[in-house]
Amino acid sequence: MSILPIVGIGAVVTGVLGFLYSKGKTAEKTPITYTQFTEQLSRQIDNYMLEEEKKKGVIMAGGECEIKIPENDPENVVMNIVLYSQKSTGDDKWIKSSITQKMGISEFAKDSETQEKLSSLRNKAEKFKVTRPEKE
Repeated sequence: MSILPIVGIGAVVTGVLGFLYSKGKTAEKTPITYTQFTEQLSRQIDNYMLEEEKKKGVIMAGGECEIKIPENDPENVVMNIVLYSQKSTGDDKWIKSSITQKMGISEFAKDSETQEKLSSLRNKAEKFKVTRPEKE
């Protein structure tokens, strides 16, 4: 996302994004695949950004997300999310929101694709851009 300047950030806000994947009552203990995990994470980030716009009256621009399994915390997948917003269009001050969440590796499915992805996260973080969602 090229519209986000790193300079001129007006404030840093630490937020909480409650990563709760929904599986239904009967499937409560069903493990989640990595694909389901990333799809739900994406939806939750979108919902968080739309709620922040509504609640705080800011304009969310997007940001980035990093998913990794740190050496010092090998039992958890850690999500570091950084989002940027402005109080109004054209404002030269950016508000940076940082969100860190964890999810236990034991909550993931044992399928080969998920296990391969988790194994790769031990060696290299996965990073992706977060774009502003369309309002519903």
